[in-house]
Amino acid sequence: SSLDLIHTWQTNDNSAQIGNFFSFVSYFGNETGIAILMVLIYNFSTRTHFLQMCLTFFVSINVMAFFKLFYHNPRPFFSSDDIKAINCSKGFGNPSGHCLCVTSLYGTTWLLSFADSESWTNSLISKKAVRYILMGVSFFLMISLIILTVFARLFLGVHSLNQVIYGICLGLWTAFTFGVVTPKYVKNHIESITAPTADFGCSIGLAIILFVSIILQTLNVVLYIAIDNDKEFLDLSLIHI
Repeated sequence: SSLDLIHTWQTNDNSAQIGNFFSFVSYFGNETGIAILMVLIYNFSTRTHFLQMCLTFFVSINVMAFFKLFYHNPRPFFSSDDIKAINCSKGFGNPSGHCLCVTSLYGTTWLLSFADSESWTNSLISKKAVRYILMGVSFFLMISLIILTVFARLFLGVHSLNQVIYGICLGLWTAFTFGVVTPKYVKNHIESITAPTADFGCSIGLAIILFVSIILQTLNVVLYIAIDNDKEFLDLSLIHI
């Protein structure tokens, strides 16, 4: 099981150095890494892309919080005293929030960056050869970050294998939704509210969606705290995968 694998990794002679490295990798999926990514997008990308990333972020954290409570699946160190948790909260573990956010946010960033040809007009990257090289290199870096995050969350003892895989699956769904399906609608919305004859109905609708998302997240946090220490919610059999 993944519990045995995690215990074997953590008892390695070089576990301290590896743990430090994987702790650094985890920063790309926590509040610090996400904040830096959003600031970079806000300053160096279009407002359409920034709005897409905001929607991706809100949906990702709500999906993560909902399913953590829905499955109330324990983390590895809940069910094995041999596993040491490094830099981990005491909440439930399924899905892995780091894997979900890394896959969804960086995946959406990659899709938005290279899907909109207008973003590269009058730039060096408008040349197909250069653009394809950048697409390939950035895709490799993104996949590498996702894989490293999987190993990091396992090595640090904070997630089991099924939890990181589920996080990636939800992240892929979110990235596809906001990187492929919705961009044209968001772009049309931006154009409509900046036009001289703007229709503010769309703006109100979007504001309501964001407000409801914040309310849901707040309720998730309240429920999360309320049942965090209730061991009756823990199904320890689900961790041995």
